Amino acid sequence: MALEKAQFISEKNDTIEFLFNPTKITVTRSFETKCEEGTGGGGLPKVNYKGPNASTVSISEIILDTYETGTDVMTYIQKFETALEKDDSLGRPPVYTLTWGQKTYIKCFITSLTYELTRFYSDGTPVQAKITSLNLLEVEELTASSASSKSYDTTNRSSR
Repeated sequence: MALEKAQFISEKNDTIEFLFNPTKITVTRSFETKCEEGTGGGGLPKVNYKGPNASTVSISEIILDTYETGTDVMTYIQKFETALEKDDSLGRPPVYTLTWGQKTYIKCFITSLTYELTRFYSDGTPVQAKITSLNLLEVEELTASSASSKSYDTTNRSSR
């Protein structure tokens, strides 16, 4: 079996390929509640279930190493930074799908990025970096009134 690399594929088919596969993907799932004044005798609030929240995914310890190729590692970091910026043609940041081989993990916005530059050539060119935290927020495609317009929702999925 050939080694497959994890990657993000945007809705415009732009790809961010990992140089080294992640060693840990953390998924957080939760639901929302609404607390109201208690009706019983124990003084506890009445808790109502409202629905699921969007899942969040955190990937940590992503290694980027271009020492042997001599490429500035910032060319790879910039791909992740661009994913955080508003795309004027979309009116929002791009939506990505995290895939690894045949497995699709999440359709998401990339919401935050934290990285460290860890190795440099003598001229100051960074050639090694570690993304210490990459955070993703699940989105779900909504049915749009116009086929050319895509909207995404990160709120209560149980209402659909």
